[in-house]
Amino acid sequence: MDLSQPPVAAAIVAGAVSLAVGIVTVLANIVVTSIVAERKLRADKDLALAQKAWAEYESRRDIYLDVARLIDSLHESGKATDRPEFLRAIRKVWLIGPDDVIEAANALTAGIRTKEDADSLERKYRNLFNAMRRDIRRYHAMPPEGTNLGPESFPIEGAGV
Repeated sequence: MDLSQPPVAAAIVAGAVSLAVGIVTVLANIVVTSIVAERKLRADKDLALAQKAWAEYESRRDIYLDVARLIDSLHESGKATDRPEFLRAIRKVWLIGPDDVIEAANALTAGIRTKEDADSLERKYRNLFNAMRRDIRRYHAMPPEGTNLGPESFPIEGAGV
């Protein structure tokens, strides 16, 4: 092969350039495909997290609505047969609620058990509802956090509340 001939040299250069363009094209395709796949994976994870968060939000909302519906059983005019259901709803709050909601629920049930005065019970009632409302609203913006509560925060409550 005589490289001194211009057509031969031009053919070799054209072949090398063509090979280089092919390699660059393949590498660019690999990079773009990788970026697209990574973005899709991230979008799929975000969707899964959003669906899980929505399901958890609905669960909390439903339990809080049960508490709101059953809390009337604690009043003198309420049905005593609903009191065990109220306590079951509070136990569900223990499982899914943040610390401030659990503490507010415990304060209210303890106040009822110890027969605190009406003003104190009303404050505790309002504190519980405010804590549940804050939790529902906060839950959309932040993932649930851990807990700082210990076993003493979960007293065994009977149907006699």
